Amino acid sequence: ALLALLIFMGLTAHGGWWRLLGVEHMRPFYADTVTTLAASETWAEGGNPFEDNYRDPYGRPHTYGPWWLWAAALGLERRDAWWLGSLLVLAFVGVAAAVARPRTPGQAALLLLCLVSPPSLLGLERANSDLIIFVLLAGAAWLLSRPRARGADAAATAVLVAVAALKFYPLI
Repeated sequence: ALLALLIFMGLTAHGGWWRLLGVEHMRPFYADTVTTLAASETWAEGGNPFEDNYRDPYGRPHTYGPWWLWAAALGLERRDAWWLGSLLVLAFVGVAAAVARPRTPGQAALLLLCLVSPPSLLGLERANSDLIIFVLLAGAAWLLSRPRARGADAAATAVLVAVAALKFYPLI
């Protein structure tokens, strides 16, 4: 996990290296977190980010459900993307390492290859919402693995409902 984070930091420090791995680097950093926070700001101002997300630097419309739009009510803005994205990267890599729990050098090498593969790096570079979904699903699985823990099933169910509402357009 530490080596994957060091590679990610190296790529971040030397923007041109992204292309060597097949990832098109976007500015600003953590662009997907930026667009979500921009949508929240647009919504808080009375706009409709599903049609015109005018706060997003690329003008991308909001493509997820309305639960994401509550970020502004929490006081979060686009300028918070740097620390939110960094926290998300750390959480994802840490949880992925905990879930994989490599026990041999070969397993550790496989985990590293997975964490620095283009799909993973793309998600990390953009601080994509799928990283949040992965962390939440891992948390729900951990809760469900504790059958005797009081309230674990209810907590896992709440996490799964939140994941469904965040990832899918309507809550199904």
